[in-house]
Amino acid sequence: MDFELIIAVVGVLFGAVQTYQAFKANKTVATEKSKNENLKRLFGNDDQLLTNVGAVLKKIEETLIEEASTGRIEVKNLGLDLETVVPWLGREVGPNIMGSKLKNVQLEYKALIVNPQSPMINRMIDGDSDISTATVTSRLEEIKRMAKQNLPNTKIEIRSYDLPPVIHGFVINNKHLFISFTEVSNEKLKGGTFPYCYMEFDHTSDLNRHYFNMYRTWFDYMWDSSKPAYQKN
Repeated sequence: MDFELIIAVVGVLFGAVQTYQAFKANKTVATEKSKNENLKRLFGNDDQLLTNVGAVLKKIEETLIEEASTGRIEVKNLGLDLETVVPWLGREVGPNIMGSKLKNVQLEYKALIVNPQSPMINRMIDGDSDISTATVTSRLEEIKRMAKQNLPNTKIEIRSYDLPPVIHGFVINNKHLFISFTEVSNEKLKGGTFPYCYMEFDHTSDLNRHYFNMYRTWFDYMWDSSKPAYQKN
C-alpha cells in the first residue's frame, strides 16, 4: 500500500471517529434537554424552595390570607415539637383572627406532635437532636394559654404520635403543601433546620399528586392512630 493510500485511509478513520464523538455529544445534550423538559412538566413553575423556617411561616401567612376568601381554612400540620409554629400562631394568626385579615373565617388547625414518652422516639430526641421533650411540653402549655384568648370560629386539636417522623410540614385546604424531611445523625433526629418545598396542587402532574397523596394519607393514618394531646372546639 503506497503512502498516499495510507494517509487517505487514516483520514477516513479519523473523520469517522470525529463524527461518532459528535453524535455522542449531541445525543447527550439532547438527553439532558429532554430530562430538563420532563422536570419542567413534573414540577410546577410556582413551586418554591423555602430555605428557613422564617420563609416558611411567611409563605404560610400569605397562603392563609389568600385562602380567607373561601370562608374556611383547614391546616393539617405534621409537626415535630412545634418549636416555632406555636409562638407564630400566637403572634401572627391569633391577632389576625381577631382582626380583619381572617375575620369571619372558620379556622381548623390540626397538629401532630412527637410523643417524647414513645420508646421509638425518646431515644432519638434531646441531647444532640434539635427536637426536645421540654419544647413539646412548653408548646402544649402555650397552646392552652393561647386558646383561653378570644379566638372565635377557631378549632384547635393536637395529637401525639409514636413513630419517628420521616416527613413533616403543612397542608392548607388540600391545596397548598409545605413539606420537608428529617435526617438521623448519630442516632439522633434532626429536622427543623432543613429547607421546605412549597407546591400548589396540580392535577396534571403525577409527581405533584403523589406528594399531596403521600402527605395526606400519612397524616390521616398517623392522626387516626395517635393519642389526644389537646383540643379546643
